[in-house]
Amino acid sequence: MTYYSELAFFFIRIAVNLILIGTPISVGIFIVLRLTRAAAPRARYLLTLIAFLAAAVLPFVVAVAPTAETPRHPTIVESSNTSSATIPGEPHIQAPQIEILSQSERSATSVKLLDSMVRFLSRSSLSMGLFTVWLVGACLLLGREAASHFQVARARRQWIPASANIRERLSWPKDKRLFVDNEFGPCALGVLNSVVVIPARLFEELSPGAAQQIARHELDHLRWRDPFVHAAMRIVHVSLWPSAPLWYLARATGLEREAASDRAAVNSIPGRLQPDIVAIEYASTLIAIARRCARVEGRQTHAWVATDVGNESGLNDRVRRLMTASSRLTGTRLSLAFVTLLISASSLVVLPVARFESKPDENSKPQRGQPQTGLTDPTLVEAEPVKDQLDKSAGPSSLKSRSLSKAQDGPESTASPTRLDTIVEDGGSALPIASSTATDSTNTIQPVPDLQLEILKSQMAALGYKDLTSRQLTDMRAYAVGPAYVAEMADSGYSGLSADMLIKFKWLAVSSSYIREMRALGYDNLSPQTMVRFREYAVSSDYIRQMRSRISGSIGAEQMASLLFYGASIEFVDKLKQMGYANLNAGQLISMRLQGVSIAFIENLQAQGRKGLSADELIAMRLRGSN
Repeated sequence: MTYYSELAFFFIRIAVNLILIGTPISVGIFIVLRLTRAAAPRARYLLTLIAFLAAAVLPFVVAVAPTAETPRHPTIVESSNTSSATIPGEPHIQAPQIEILSQSERSATSVKLLDSMVRFLSRSSLSMGLFTVWLVGACLLLGREAASHFQVARARRQWIPASANIRERLSWPKDKRLFVDNEFGPCALGVLNSVVVIPARLFEELSPGAAQQIARHELDHLRWRDPFVHAAMRIVHVSLWPSAPLWYLARATGLEREAASDRAAVNSIPGRLQPDIVAIEYASTLIAIARRCARVEGRQTHAWVATDVGNESGLNDRVRRLMTASSRLTGTRLSLAFVTLLISASSLVVLPVARFESKPDENSKPQRGQPQTGLTDPTLVEAEPVKDQLDKSAGPSSLKSRSLSKAQDGPESTASPTRLDTIVEDGGSALPIASSTATDSTNTIQPVPDLQLEILKSQMAALGYKDLTSRQLTDMRAYAVGPAYVAEMADSGYSGLSADMLIKFKWLAVSSSYIREMRALGYDNLSPQTMVRFREYAVSSDYIRQMRSRISGSIGAEQMASLLFYGASIEFVDKLKQMGYANLNAGQLISMRLQGVSIAFIENLQAQGRKGLSADELIAMRLRGSN
């Protein structure tokens, strides 16, 4: 066995372990993040970072860890009362009778399935082919990483150190490096010598208060060494790119990192304003920065390696969390999150894993209790002799009779210290050897198709949904998307939906009755995207009627969804009406919520004697940064 093939065998076990161990970790983190939306973002960031490290390191640890006499994880070993036998004149017959060291029949089944999968993937040509694909992909992704750092290093020569005036206006600490560029920024980058770069027109595009918030966001990245951690995580997950759980955990960690810096930026503002007003102002600033970054050419040269405040990925989630920054984490949610973490960690103990052992000496005999399966011994996945395969196809009865006749006249077995005739006399072990050899071939895979998915696939193909991915089929079955739902949507005017849109419709509970309600209220012929927004933001018929009775003018479909998204509740409109702001239109309400015109802001102005201001004047004041 060559060194490259040894690496290929090791790759198979690492790849299997990355999926097996990473999946429960990522699922647990997904649930915990859903339950703890109101928790401190920096705590959520540290949790996702620890989960990422565990999902990346544990697959290597369990693969190379020495196997104890009683394995921690379920492992397939040779049965103590069965040995190999060589029949004179016949090919060597490996006794595949195995004993499952597990706690339940269910775990034994999972070990068998894992063993079969590893044996199949560990075939010499297939394993080396998959290993080659892994190497090529990793080299390409790491090359992209190196090229991005090289481009940033070249662009860095054109950056100008920030002047004392800019540092003073941003309240920038003296020990942190700050640069100015015509296009780049605002972002923090640099692995060992991290810096912050801001665009030269920052103060022209943002108010002084908003510019200080953006500066505090990037300063928080430097204090937590986020550029270095970000680079290390990228190198790990692109090197282990076949692991889908690592990609999810890396993305979740990035979102929590940005949310933590968002919270630091909001908390850095002095307490003269209410927290919700500060959060809304900062959310508006984030949207403005994202629009600016989208217009800048060449931004892609540094976006891969920078902690970019204007990154559009996850921007909606960040804005929503800022709008609900005042909410508190309940004890029930915290308890559920803790239980989820315990379940996720406990599953790692009982999961079967693939271990790696180097090829044993050809002259050595297997010891009792020594693992001898495709999970641990790569030599067992080599192709068997053609004659041995023909013997298996002959059936158990012929092999049994031949084995018994040979056992009566033949010499001792060369592969086992036990005579074959002794085995027959002690318990008739020749029959189990023959039958299990005929049925449990190490190179035969008996796939069990999922009949439900096959039926669903054929049904959807008849409706025009061909070439569905396994993920789409699984989601369709999970959300009960079938021919009946396709017909229901077609009858409601939504025919020809894509598979993903159909799944999203069902997941958001878009039904024919809801579509009829919206049409009865005048919202007919809504696009699929607008219908998704309606359901996602919980636009109900009651909310529509209530808002129409309180707002002047018509309310378009996009405006109705935006009213709920930006928090224009019925109570908010009623309070505005009590304060003299009646007959507002939808556009004014959306602008007021977007710019941070809150009840507290109006009360503060009225306390200062500034009464009688119109809604447009209030919005203009917030745009100018008035407090």
